[in-house]
Amino acid sequence: MEAKWFAREYEAGDESAIGALWRAAFPDDDEVGRTELEYWNWQYRDPPAGFARIRVAVADDRIVGHYAVIPVYMQVRGQVVLGSLSLNTMTHPDCQRQGILTKLASEVYDELGRAGLPITYGFPNENSVGALTKTLGWHYVCALRVYVKPLHADVIADRVLPGGLVRSMAKPLAQLGAALIGRSSSVPEPARNNMRWLERFSNDADELWQAVYNRSKIALTRNADFLNWRYPQNPLRGYRILAYEEQGQLVAYAVLRCMEQFGLRGGMIVDLVGHPTRDDALATVLAAAEEYFRQEDMDLAACLMHGDKRSVRLLKRAGFLPAPRRMFKQWHFCVRMNNASVDRDCIADADRWYVTFGDTDII
Repeated sequence: MEAKWFAREYEAGDESAIGALWRAAFPDDDEVGRTELEYWNWQYRDPPAGFARIRVAVADDRIVGHYAVIPVYMQVRGQVVLGSLSLNTMTHPDCQRQGILTKLASEVYDELGRAGLPITYGFPNENSVGALTKTLGWHYVCALRVYVKPLHADVIADRVLPGGLVRSMAKPLAQLGAALIGRSSSVPEPARNNMRWLERFSNDADELWQAVYNRSKIALTRNADFLNWRYPQNPLRGYRILAYEEQGQLVAYAVLRCMEQFGLRGGMIVDLVGHPTRDDALATVLAAAEEYFRQEDMDLAACLMHGDKRSVRLLKRAGFLPAPRRMFKQWHFCVRMNNASVDRDCIADADRWYVTFGDTDII
């Protein structure tokens, strides 16, 4: 029997009911704290580009559906555009297949179009791609590539290879291959004096981003306001900011996070940015990141990098290779046009986009 529900805008005081819906919709989520008010305020109230747009479905005095986007500043072929990231879509298990998502999302998109936010992007899972593209007007851009470097070859071989006789025969070869690929990188001694752990970003991050940003690309604006909100101000996740500086000026940086995924301890390079004329600085940051991950006993290092051939080249030089699908989830990247103020063909072109883990809300 279908519940009688209605849609409305988020209202102050909905936070606890939205948290209850999250626990019902994602009972296996093990990231403790995602439903706490502090995290909710950080994710929805505090983004530097403004308060989230949220629609909920209500039935029997409880919230049974939720659709939200957070506004983000983007650069589209050199022009600053206010876009949005779709995240935390959920429907109560008792209210599935009643058109709740379609209703809530459509109302949010209409609001975004009227408010001048032409682009919404997101990373739907395998089961959601079809519904978004067929029903809600999304465009599938591409599957994004994650690059990985083995740090503990034996653990990775145990996780990836099938069991039984096949594993016993193939494991030594797999371990040898992973060990050859995963040879340690080290920071050149003269460069160690340039390495810093930052507590937060300062205005030189803005200057670095303007030097790095390719005006033919579409990318989130990585200024200090956004970076500080995204990383050090996150109340739940522990990020570390590794920087290469010269004469007090930021030349390159990586944002790092240690986490467990699919039974492996992963050192995530969440964001990776370096001055376009300083491959040496970016390579040093990569080597320092690997040293840190080895100290933290990570099984592998991983970096999602799309739209920057130089960074991919340096990752491969450092021993990173495209991840096998069975080791990592497939990252599907989709976009939606909410009005006609930007060029649709440009937005749908995978080669235009610059994307890292830092553009998601997951890593």
